[in-house]
Amino acid sequence: MSKDFPGGLDPVELVRDRADILEIIGESVVLKRSGRNYTGLCPFHGEKTPSFNVNPEKRIFRCFGCGEGGDVFAFVMKQQNLGFRDALKVLAERYGIAVAESDPMADERKLLRHANELAAAFYRRTLAEDPAGEDARAYLAQRGVNAELQERFGLGYAPREWDALHRHLTHQGVSAKVQEDAGLVRARREGNGFYDYFRGRVIFPITGDLGQVIAFGARAIHPGDEPKYLNSPDTPLYHKGRHLYALPIAKEGIKRKDRALLMEGYMDVIAAHRAGFTEAVGVLGTALTPPQAKSLLRYSKRVVVSYDADKAGQAATDRGIATLEEVAGSAMLDVRVLRIPQGKDPDEFLRSHGAEAFEELVEGATTLIQYQLDRAIEGAEGSLDTPEGKEAAVQACKKILGRVSSAVLRDEFYAQLAKRLDVSRDALSLEIGKEFRHNRAPRRSTGTPLAKRNGFRQAEADLLTLMVEHNTVRQDVSEHLAGIPFTDEDCQWLRETIEAWPADKELSWEALLTEYTGEQEQGFISRLAFGADSEKWHDVEQAATSIIHTIAISFWTQEHDTCKELLEAAIRESAPPDEINEVLRQYKHALTRKEDLKSRSGSVLPTHKMG
Repeated sequence: MSKDFPGGLDPVELVRDRADILEIIGESVVLKRSGRNYTGLCPFHGEKTPSFNVNPEKRIFRCFGCGEGGDVFAFVMKQQNLGFRDALKVLAERYGIAVAESDPMADERKLLRHANELAAAFYRRTLAEDPAGEDARAYLAQRGVNAELQERFGLGYAPREWDALHRHLTHQGVSAKVQEDAGLVRARREGNGFYDYFRGRVIFPITGDLGQVIAFGARAIHPGDEPKYLNSPDTPLYHKGRHLYALPIAKEGIKRKDRALLMEGYMDVIAAHRAGFTEAVGVLGTALTPPQAKSLLRYSKRVVVSYDADKAGQAATDRGIATLEEVAGSAMLDVRVLRIPQGKDPDEFLRSHGAEAFEELVEGATTLIQYQLDRAIEGAEGSLDTPEGKEAAVQACKKILGRVSSAVLRDEFYAQLAKRLDVSRDALSLEIGKEFRHNRAPRRSTGTPLAKRNGFRQAEADLLTLMVEHNTVRQDVSEHLAGIPFTDEDCQWLRETIEAWPADKELSWEALLTEYTGEQEQGFISRLAFGADSEKWHDVEQAATSIIHTIAISFWTQEHDTCKELLEAAIRESAPPDEINEVLRQYKHALTRKEDLKSRSGSVLPTHKMG
């Protein structure tokens, strides 16, 4: 029989405390003891050698083959394809614990999902069987979308009748309010009924991460119907800019090829899949947004943007450049831009030239900076054959190159631009160097060798482990590494999380996994937790002091090197005295901090090498 929560305990904590992760996982995975852990074949991907680990002490699991990991809730969610609350209910019922009924918002979302699924089935049936879908079937056949593709993407057709879907859903017991809240129908202005939101259009279901229908896109196929494309309005399930078209279908292809093809239109995405580019997804009418980028980051850090080559597509790419730069930096994405020749869209180019030619375009996609330079030169006034035209092009490119932090890349762009404009390399460098000095602030060099970057990451991961398990270390980091960020983005995120952790709330690996249930966060935290070994540190305080010192001295050494580079460039290019003095001040500050830390290195036992 179910029991009430004793003493008002958090139901999540109570279920976690009662649930036996070895028992739960052991029902579907054969586990064998291996030291402190238990190992077996991962249930989430095919493997012949066990890489799936369970740690009963920390009550977490991790697969070192596919990267899945987390706590007992994460396992049940992944295995049974459930949301967090449903997984909580499954475990609570198993261990005889009462869980309050879901909140009204959860009930509303359930009703909306049911309405969407019924609508999707109605649209699919109309396309496949109904005489009303004949025009849509002919349109899709003309575009090369066969029955297999229609089924794979769940395509459908909305009849031209005013209320065909409304009548069907009402007959199925779906209230008019739920239909309206789901964005499927709208109330008539006269106030006497409802009409379908989509009519006379090919339907493209938009799905969430787990493949559930959350919204629809629709394309007009009859002359005079406007707009050409129409998407569902925002609903409690769907928010424009947060989802990507066909991501659930494409995620395996993205992981396999380690890249994502980002396209504008539904038909472009389907055409790409038809040609074997199963890593293609769509942006649903927006420029790439940070939430969309984070969705892609779970599967690959390489994104190739392939928008239409017409003026609208070029404008969409240009509008998204600022966001793309932000996303590429903050999410560590390698974003490139594919420009299709002769003003064609991806679908048209694939049909005309084939998959092999399109693959060559993908492989030759330009970096964001190169794309911006090309567009700036194209938009500059005057002919490149005249001095005035060349000056206009240089001015258009100046701010773009002024943001390039790498001296090697900057030098390469100078050489390319000088050749393209037929101007002196030195004159170009001097002119653009002014912009660079104005925009460049001293920071860590981006040219750090890979071995050193891996060393930073390991040192930061070790320090995070100590921070989770020892409160005094958290205090030492706040005091001695103030203003010094970690080099690894995930490590920096978890550091900020730990430093902001409420003082009255216990910090542990389990607490972190309870607080952060996202796939990426759970994977990162569980990976650190499995690598944590408290017996590794004979003297925790000494180990923490050594790592903190290593990170600090590395930071100030790189700051000093960067300032030195800037100072030499300013002097070489005859910068104004006030600019030189400011860079000199920063150089001296970095040098003082570096030398001070070096002088104390003898009293700190080194535990980490940076390569």
